[in-house]
Amino acid sequence: MRRLPGGGSVVPGNHSDLLAGRRPATPPMVSVVIPYYDGQHLLDLLLTALTLQTHPPDRLEVIVADDGSPTPPDVGALDGRLPVTVVGQDNLGVRPAAARNLGAHAATGDVLVFLDGDTVPTPGYVEAISRLPALLPDALVSGHRRHAALTPMSVGLLRAWLTAATPGPTEIPGPQWLADLYRRTGGLVAADRRTYEGVISAVLACATSLFDEIGGFDSSIDVYGGEDWELAYRALNAGGVLAHAPHAHAWHDGPDWSGRQAGPDGEAKARRQKAAETAMLAQRIPGIEPGGGPADVVLLIEQPGQGYPPDWAVRTTAPSGWDDELSRARVQITVTGGASPGVDVLTALAGRVGPGRPGRSTLTGPGWTAVAEATAALRRSERWATDLPSPDLLADLFGAELRHL
Repeated sequence: MRRLPGGGSVVPGNHSDLLAGRRPATPPMVSVVIPYYDGQHLLDLLLTALTLQTHPPDRLEVIVADDGSPTPPDVGALDGRLPVTVVGQDNLGVRPAAARNLGAHAATGDVLVFLDGDTVPTPGYVEAISRLPALLPDALVSGHRRHAALTPMSVGLLRAWLTAATPGPTEIPGPQWLADLYRRTGGLVAADRRTYEGVISAVLACATSLFDEIGGFDSSIDVYGGEDWELAYRALNAGGVLAHAPHAHAWHDGPDWSGRQAGPDGEAKARRQKAAETAMLAQRIPGIEPGGGPADVVLLIEQPGQGYPPDWAVRTTAPSGWDDELSRARVQITVTGGASPGVDVLTALAGRVGPGRPGRSTLTGPGWTAVAEATAALRRSERWATDLPSPDLLADLFGAELRHL
């Protein structure tokens, strides 16, 4: 782990666990961004819960991003206890990603905390979920979303529950696949190429600097669901550290999405929504549909051969910067020398870098040298090259190997 000159740290790989138990010396300035559409009662509950946070109120602001509600949101539940800004956009259909970006653009904090408008945070939520982004500017953190029927609750009953004066509502079980994912990966520490599926935008936090660098959510997404996975993939591929904050609890009104699709009509609707989400993600994330979507590997080679995998992009001239194709590809391979290695050799080389593996793998053969580098390793080492001088920062943070054929 390396310390940054201005505070904060950079960790090797995805090891947010190296900062377990540590807290920022000064609580960060936090902007809570709430995408909202026509749900005033639940917004009242959420805003009331924000007035009960353990995070210092003078280090907290609230932004409500209205996605074209017929009646603008009322933020009176804050009772003047926290600074609040309301921004809005026209109702052009389902656009939660654009609403979140609108809210983030109005934020002034160093850490962004996203909370859906039908979600109520426990008093320690903001403090718990903002901890890692304040210590680790590469971190993209998902909190622990729990489920209960919140709509029947009054503001007074909610306040009594959150201050432990009365028992809370009966908990509805959450999705087992998500709990299994967190358990299998040790809270997303043991990252792989699908770890982004553990990130939920309803309970999400990151440094404003990381959000700005990766361009925020994809505002062009106009289907239900998936914008969080798309953001998390780009963050991971930009050298972000995905993490789960198990003690950052927030309660969602009602069951998880899959539990809300009862009956034949609901099941058919669920299939349509999931198909639309998968199609959207396949256009933006490599490997979801074999041979389709963005390039998984970008190969730079002077004399290309034939028979490369269909999800590879082959270039003969070096790029001048990070275009969209390079940013989304997981691996970059550069071949130098007059000769060229075979496709099988290059395919195997591409598989040697990435999450849980070295960030760079160099292979030399007769008349050629091939270097495979994980995009995530390249992006993170470039980001911190000025602050962390090193002969080879990529190798320091991700490891590197050299082999001879």
